[in-house]
Amino acid sequence: MKPVVGLTGGIASGKSTAAAIFAELGVDCIDADDVAKAIVAKGEPALQQIAEQFGPDILLESGELNRPALRSLVFSNPAKLKWLEGLTHPLVYKRLKDWREGIKSHYGILVSPLLLERRQHHTVDRVLLIDVPPEVQIQRTMARDGSREHEAQAIMASQMARHEKKELADDIILNDGDLASLRKKVQSQHDAYMKL
Repeated sequence: MKPVVGLTGGIASGKSTAAAIFAELGVDCIDADDVAKAIVAKGEPALQQIAEQFGPDILLESGELNRPALRSLVFSNPAKLKWLEGLTHPLVYKRLKDWREGIKSHYGILVSPLLLERRQHHTVDRVLLIDVPPEVQIQRTMARDGSREHEAQAIMASQMARHEKKELADDIILNDGDLASLRKKVQSQHDAYMKL
């Protein structure tokens, strides 16, 4: 099987942009968040099971999952959260395993914001952290989401500390510049992975 690099970073670090650059370089990439959304999409068996468990109000009129309603329901009830994770986690891991077995490039990239927090880093061969100074992270979060400074700080405080992520990472790209700078750094990291 081809090696997989777990790509992670805090909010507004540039994970998605870095992953897009790796994809432009021909690397097979998958986003764990996209997989988690896909398994509960309209028409998927898991969505039907969620509706049976939590009632029809968990669905929007369109038949899609009412994510805010589900979030508020499970995060206030540990037993319901455990049930939901018991349903979805094996489905996510199965899709990721299938993806991994089909990697065509020299290596693959698994993008996961919670790679380290959820201990998914044990399932990859290397961890690449997209790191960003806190003041830049706050500015980008405010610009991107229209949030206030204290809201951006609260989100950052809820995530694993920057120094802890750096300790767990095999490779680090400091994304404190513009897109051209990030592109050069990703290219350099890609070249290093191609030699491994």
